Amino acid sequence: MKLKRTLTAIWNYIENIWMTQKANSLRASKAIFKKKRKVRKSMNRRIIVSVLIKYKDKYLFIKQNKKDGAYQDCLHIVGGGLEDNETLEEAIKREAMEEVHVKLRKVIPFDFDSDVIMYKGEMTQLIFLRFTSEIDEFTGYADSDAKEIIWLSKNEILNYKHNEPSIRFLKRLGIIE
Repeated sequence: MKLKRTLTAIWNYIENIWMTQKANSLRASKAIFKKKRKVRKSMNRRIIVSVLIKYKDKYLFIKQNKKDGAYQDCLHIVGGGLEDNETLEEAIKREAMEEVHVKLRKVIPFDFDSDVIMYKGEMTQLIFLRFTSEIDEFTGYADSDAKEIIWLSKNEILNYKHNEPSIRFLKRLGIIE
């Protein structure tokens, strides 16, 4: 029931986001937001599922292996785009398997967020559906979009560069301040 309420809230947010979202991205120029209606009609949207994976007292991050990916030169939380005819849980489990070869047994919906960035040459609103998961063992490896896996403790996380949506996620989880 909790999952159903969470998913309902997420989809209601997605439907209403165009009317309620304020310009919170530093990457979006002021000129774009002066013409909200025109931009919003032509702006792409992409739904991203992501999962922060915990193993013992460390969290899994990856360095991306894509030259045209979003948020270059920073660590990423495992995740990617939601595909057609795929549930949220199927999507996050697929992404974890593709990127780091981890089979997640249980994923817990946490929250959602969004950001507006230049992605593949076009202004795009990324809508993040975020999950958490704990694993008992790790035998995976970097693959697909991940070129490197980095395990970080709470104290080590801020020694690395992260994108703004990830920072907000880690703060909401209480992992960083």
